[in-house]
Amino acid sequence: MSEAYPVSRILGVLDEACVRVPNSSRVWSTWRTGLSHRLVLRKALVELFSALLSKDYFRFRPLIETARVMLQHVRASPPPPPRSCSPAPRAFDPQFPRVPVSAIPLQPIQLPEQSKVWDTLAGLLDSLEQLSVLIEIPDLSTWDVVGTLRIWQPHPNQSLAYVRSAFQSAIYENGIILNKYLQKHAVDCFLMEALQIPYDSFISSFQTRWVGPDSLPLRHIERTITELLVGRIKSHWYNPPRRRRYCMKSLFDWHELYATLTDVQKHLAPVQSGTDVVTRLRSVVLMRRLETISDIVLSGFQLSLYSVNERPLAYWYLARVLEQHLTCLDEIIEVLPNSMSRFEFQFRARYLTALQALSLALFAVTVKTMGSSWERLRLNFLRRYKWAFMHEYEDFDVPPAGHANFLAFTMSCSVILQACSADQAVPIIYQNDSLRGRIRRLAEWQDHGLQIGWSSCRKWRRCVEI
Repeated sequence: MSEAYPVSRILGVLDEACVRVPNSSRVWSTWRTGLSHRLVLRKALVELFSALLSKDYFRFRPLIETARVMLQHVRASPPPPPRSCSPAPRAFDPQFPRVPVSAIPLQPIQLPEQSKVWDTLAGLLDSLEQLSVLIEIPDLSTWDVVGTLRIWQPHPNQSLAYVRSAFQSAIYENGIILNKYLQKHAVDCFLMEALQIPYDSFISSFQTRWVGPDSLPLRHIERTITELLVGRIKSHWYNPPRRRRYCMKSLFDWHELYATLTDVQKHLAPVQSGTDVVTRLRSVVLMRRLETISDIVLSGFQLSLYSVNERPLAYWYLARVLEQHLTCLDEIIEVLPNSMSRFEFQFRARYLTALQALSLALFAVTVKTMGSSWERLRLNFLRRYKWAFMHEYEDFDVPPAGHANFLAFTMSCSVILQACSADQAVPIIYQNDSLRGRIRRLAEWQDHGLQIGWSSCRKWRRCVEI
């Protein structure tokens, strides 16, 4: 079958085979049931892939259930290995390099074990089932949490490139979000989930208070929020190196949005009563930028990029960024009403507090392992964090927040080394009723914000990576 062969014709042939095989005298009786199961499984997979291309997500669940049942039957009755005289081994030739003409040496394909093939197929079905559940959830914060869990706690056989591409297409494609919403939906979610502010109130607050000489850059702010929020969620289904590169590039856009809001605030009339919406929005944008910096630092551990001499700096930098992140969270939680969003931010604050304590402890433990000179460490610092030294930042009056300072790192190292020489390293690690107690309390914190099966595993989503 070629790519141009109609899917409907393929399904027609499979339907005909599913009807004929159970009653055919040409098929051995011992093979009729097994062959029927394989035909139904293949038909379900073809229909599932066809529904995925047309984005008919409502068809997923019955097809996935059928495929799972057939897969169980197939795995329960494996076929005997073919004989040497059988034409079955010639259906796929692993020595394909002897056929095409190529100047590049090609290695023969090593076929995996059959059990691994079935495990991969089961993982594919699980991933598509998760997509069918998520597509019915309009809240982008849930997609963000599930995508973060996929990055830091990947399940086996659920990171296939085909599935990751399907998730990215479902999130945003051709100007449509989640296959049914306009781009305005991203701004709605951003404001409601983080600030509990309706979109109309946000627009009204800007328009009634604007006193600037030029037009209000509202469209630019909305477009930037949409691009950054959708891009961040899609990046959760990138491969780790690509996601790290995207996070580095998006940092400048987050800072540009933060600088724009700072400039807009200078041309707004003072708030007569209540909380300033722009001030709260600036805190959320800054929080997102600091969160992205943390992801970049943590991805270096995930990809094993740091040498022994670079790890103390990474732990120290992560702790500094988390300190600023916690400050932003405190400002946001203070003005939020009692709601699920407030509960979510409180969980993040507890989680980041434990992660910061863990980072400081690891910095104190690993600082003595540095064997390079300060000049060598400074050069490694400039190379590893080159995204923080872009000349484009000089175009803004607002300095970028969350960037590392090598001089501050050297001072922190001196303090730690002096404490170690005075036998004070243990109190540094086990201060404030022990780090272990913090993490235990974090695990006991019940997260009611997610009710679709991901709340139990998110509590430990990054601590293991460090």
